[in-house]
Amino acid sequence: MKPPCALCPYRKDVEPYLTPERGLQLAMATRSRTHRFICHESVRSLGGTGPRRLCTGFALLRAQEAGNRLVRPSEPVYGSMGEMIATYMRLGERP
Repeated sequence: MKPPCALCPYRKDVEPYLTPERGLQLAMATRSRTHRFICHESVRSLGGTGPRRLCTGFALLRAQEAGNRLVRPSEPVYGSMGEMIATYMRLGERP
């Protein structure tokens, strides 16, 4: 699987840049069986046309949330939905 892009919102090694509300929405989406999050790079690079691909960070976090033990813990995504939520909630507490 291709690694998450450099600015993937699901990466724990990227300074959070979304609003706390949006970070919460994206984190919670990993528990939805029907939600799909499209990689922002595939949308931007294609100019809004052509095939879009599933966000790798989203797919990895969803797999971890589902208990998939094949996902390597060394991946740069958050370890859990709760970890991502906590990070974005701290962002909302900043002055």
